[in-house]
Amino acid sequence: MKDSFVIKYEFEAAEGFDLALIGSSFMGFDKVFKQILSIAGLADKVEVRTTSVRQGSVEVFNTIFQLDPLFIQDPRHLIEFLKIAEPELIRGFNTFMAIKSSVNEYYAKNPLDFEITLLITAYIIKSMQISGTAKKSDKVALESSQASPKQIKRLRKLVNHGYYKRALAPITHSNVTSVKLRSINGKKEESVIITEKNVGDFLPDTEQILPQFEDGDRVNLSGELQMLGSTHGDTLKLKVRDIDPEESLLTARLVEGLDIVEFAPLFKQAVYIDAEISRKTMFKRPELIIHKMTLLQERLEL
Repeated sequence: MKDSFVIKYEFEAAEGFDLALIGSSFMGFDKVFKQILSIAGLADKVEVRTTSVRQGSVEVFNTIFQLDPLFIQDPRHLIEFLKIAEPELIRGFNTFMAIKSSVNEYYAKNPLDFEITLLITAYIIKSMQISGTAKKSDKVALESSQASPKQIKRLRKLVNHGYYKRALAPITHSNVTSVKLRSINGKKEESVIITEKNVGDFLPDTEQILPQFEDGDRVNLSGELQMLGSTHGDTLKLKVRDIDPEESLLTARLVEGLDIVEFAPLFKQAVYIDAEISRKTMFKRPELIIHKMTLLQERLEL
């Protein structure tokens, strides 16, 4: 059985990756795939299985297994499926359905024109592409997909109901910069790339993290300095007060001209922070660019 598609996680190599989040992401994608297959009535006929994982960037190879040889028996469901998977075949099937009562007979006579695993791979990846444009109602992109209004509505629901949340957690809560799904076999490659910049297209707005902080904002905060590091550039970790506790541990960098050494006496101390917000997306924790940091007690005594 040939591999059908690969999920590739790109991350900042110097920092490594969070193994637990990657593992959780595998399960998240499994849930997404099952929902997409359910829309086509294939949930009990097809299975996606991971066949191998390669190192470097993390590459997860997956294979489509056909569990039911009859595949799609209802011509109406077949047409809906092909609108996403391979719209060029629809014309031929219209002719076929006018004279044949069983689509399975077509499979038997035309195996090269209708390779099930290739079509299902294209269907999954193209459905994810549509999911990414459905939330923002990109009319041009949606019309070019040839998906039906019903399909678009159901794929939009996957986004609005948070089905991609777990799958994309390595981007929103770790240092993975992109996740790419790419077909391996077939005449042409199908792919979808999800990055820090477009991850919000696959998540409901309720998943925004600390939305009160926008890129470029200048803010005054208080908290505790919990870590100083200079292995991969001068960085700090700050536990910020009076914000969502689950998202309160923020990474910080220093504005040009400041030296991390001068902040060593503040380690594990309550501090006042004058900082600028830096973020690429509202769906990932912002970073702080420190302009000034002093003991909080000194600030209160002013």
